[in-house]
Amino acid sequence: MASVTLKSPVRHNDTEYVAGDVITGLTQKEVDRLVRLGVAVPGEVVTIKDDDPPAPTTESGITPEQAAEIKKMTKAKLLAALSAAGIEADDSEKAPVLKEKLTAAWAAASAGNDEDGELSAGELAQIAGMERAELIESLEVAGIEFSENEYDDELRAKLKTAWADGAAGD
Repeated sequence: MASVTLKSPVRHNDTEYVAGDVITGLTQKEVDRLVRLGVAVPGEVVTIKDDDPPAPTTESGITPEQAAEIKKMTKAKLLAALSAAGIEADDSEKAPVLKEKLTAAWAAASAGNDEDGELSAGELAQIAGMERAELIESLEVAGIEFSENEYDDELRAKLKTAWADGAAGD
């Protein structure tokens, strides 16, 4: 059996957990799924206190995980993520420029948006960049009801609401 440390709130097996909670007794498949969804770190036991230092960041002000996510994004996903973050960008811009814009947006969001009920630009960009299968998995993890017949934009709207309400997230 394995364990994970949560990076964001999650509902798992009808129990609600908050960021920093450790879930033990998981199968490797469950660990892999939570890690793939970006809501957990495998096998670490961390106690979060108010006086703990902030998460490590790169020189650009984002976490190494965010930097890796941006690096692997296609141009289409970059454009969608920037649009979701309210950043103007167009198809004529080269991918490195789009990556710089998204990096700056995510760094700015992580520097100052912790209000309840409001998603950061990074979270909005993450949801915008999700494929249908990722949306469905995230909704299932958050315990949100949905229909397979719903359009991707409808699933994204439900996931945004769930994350803003604290059911799951970045």
